[in-house]
Amino acid sequence: MFVPLGFLLPLLSHRLTRGSTVVACALASLGIELAQLLQYIALGHGRAVDINDLIANTLGGLLGYAALRTAQGTASTRAVLNKVSPSPSTV
Repeated sequence: MFVPLGFLLPLLSHRLTRGSTVVACALASLGIELAQLLQYIALGHGRAVDINDLIANTLGGLLGYAALRTAQGTASTRAVLNKVSPSPSTV
């Protein structure tokens, strides 16, 4: 679920490194898990809270980041990705 997030975050902000992208994905996943926990506590039902989801989502963000960097390795895809991402001066 977080592969697209790991792919798109560095496109939206050129300052994001691999580490900050992984941290952002981990925090987003943690937020989802905490919301599920609060729903379970408050309402007595809801989705299960699991550390495996947090790990899988964080690894998905890392895979998305790796896919982006791999795609930027060739000149043709780099040109397309540069067209769809905002320039650093506008961010």
